[in-house]
Formats: sequence, structure tokens, C-alpha cells
Amino acid sequence: MSSESISADSLLQAADAVFQARDYQAALEKYGLALKQAKDEFNRSVEVEALSQMARMSLLLNTKDEGRGKLDEAGARASESDPMGWSRYLGVRGRYEWKDDDIDAARKTFNELYDYCHANALWGRAIDAANMLAIVSESAEDQIEWGRRGIKAAEAAEEERWLGPLWNNLAATYYDLKRLDSALDCYLKARDYHWRFSDEQGKLYADYHVGMTYRSMGDIVNAGKWLRPVLAW
Repeated sequence: MSSESISADSLLQAADAVFQARDYQAALEKYGLALKQAKDEFNRSVEVEALSQMARMSLLLNTKDEGRGKLDEAGARASESDPMGWSRYLGVRGRYEWKDDDIDAARKTFNELYDYCHANALWGRAIDAANMLAIVSESAEDQIEWGRRGIKAAEAAEEERWLGPLWNNLAATYYDLKRLDSALDCYLKARDYHWRFSDEQGKLYADYHVGMTYRSMGDIVNAGKWLRPVLAW
């Protein structure tokens, strides 16, 4: 079946599925197909989403300068009256600001994204915004607050696939603060979700983090119970 016989919306969904599988080069190509079809259909919303995601794939593929042009194109076409396109654009723009080390701008963009997604009931994207705010916040307490807000939103929206990464990021914040009891509790929760939803590498890292935290706590017995199987794996 040719891409021309498939709607731009369907092509975008297919590209998103490939992106979620972390095949970023293939996703980039599929977003390109969605973009072409969106232009043929005069579907401005999908056009903005596809351009934004092409820019994000370039960021993940270490071709940031190439992707910046796509992001600029998305920004020129994006409108606040289009929730899907505008929210996708903001999420990628914030990531470029973050990678450019313009943390103040990134924080402002992700705050705007969070408020916009809440106002438009885009719960998955609100969770993403909260997760990014936990990463770019200045203080550890702000990181913890946004991490927990993201978890609460994911639980309320029953977006369980988000909970592994969210608990993991919160655990890392506690670990850096040497609040190891809290870090261990969060890493164990993250591990439960990673084993339900992540690939083999995600499961491996989840087990490693639990063992690593036990080791940092001086509990060599439990550290060995987790790290020896990880080493063998």
C-alpha cells in the first residue's frame, strides 16, 4: 500500500510507534512521509507535528543543526489554536533550548507546555512537560516537586508506561542528594514498571540501579544479590 493512500494522521501515528521503539532513523523517515502527506492534504496540524518530530529525531541522532531548520519551519506554521501541533512544537523547542544550555528559556517553555496541556486535557504531554521540568529545574527541591507532580499526573491518567522513567528520574535526584533510602524506594518502584513495559536494556539498568544504591548504602549482601545477576546478564 503506498503512503499516498494512507492519511497523514495514520502516517504520523505509525511514525510515533517507531519512535517509541527507539528506532530514530526509521522514525525520521516515517515522519518525512507524514509531512509529505500532510502537505498534500493541507493538514497544517500534522505538518507541524511531523516537522517538530523530525527536529527531535535529529537531536537524538546528533544532527542538531540539521534539525534546527525543521524546528524553525514548525514554529513558522504552528498556532496556539491547534493543541496537537502547538504542544508538540513546544516540547521539541524546549529540548533544543535545553541542549543549547539555555536552561532559563527551556524552563519557561516547559512551564508553558505544562499549563497549555493541562488547559487542553493533553495529559500525556503534560506528563512529559513535568518530567522535563524535573530535569531543568534549578533546585533539587523543585526537581523533586516536578518529579512527583509528573508521577501523580501519570497515575491519574493511567499512563503507566511513563512511571518507570518518572520514578527513575526522581530516584536519581534523591541519589545525588545522598538521600539513599528515598532513592532506593524510588528505584524499586521504577524497577516494577520497567519490568512491565521496558525492553531488555531498560530492565537491566533498572536492576543495576537497585544494586548500585544498596552498594552505596553499605549493604553489600543485598548489593551482591542484585549486581551479580546483572553482571552475568
